[in-house]
Amino acid sequence: MVRTYRTPKIFFFFYLPFGCAICAAFIISGPAMVVRAVAEHDLRVLLFSLAFSLFSVGGAVWVYGALDIPYEIRVGDDGVCEFRSLLHRRQVRAQQIVSLRPEEEQIYVRHQRGRIRMYETHEFADFLDRLRALNPAIRLEGDLGNQASSR
Repeated sequence: MVRTYRTPKIFFFFYLPFGCAICAAFIISGPAMVVRAVAEHDLRVLLFSLAFSLFSVGGAVWVYGALDIPYEIRVGDDGVCEFRSLLHRRQVRAQQIVSLRPEEEQIYVRHQRGRIRMYETHEFADFLDRLRALNPAIRLEGDLGNQASSR
């Protein structure tokens, strides 16, 4: 049996589109400001425009990273965990997961080949219980260890 866990929809219907819209506006206006500064031969405006453009690229990198956060996690009885994001679909066996660590509203799932950044899903306690049943060696760090020990 495969159990499915989903991230709250507010992330994908509000936070992500809002972030994309802001980044798009910055990315479009940055080069436009550079062109204007060059045309007017204004060094101060040019330096500001270049810094603004770099800031915009940083925002775009953040949005790209947000596109890689799983919106759905499937855990099968065979131990296969599938993390689906808008960009990737990653499969990791529960036995390969080393630890789960919360950090600033996100949870980092560290496994033998890397890590996956995720948000807490609906029925997160069930997700933790299922992972621990498939791999009792998983380390739950921070508040997650407290949640597991209280059950």
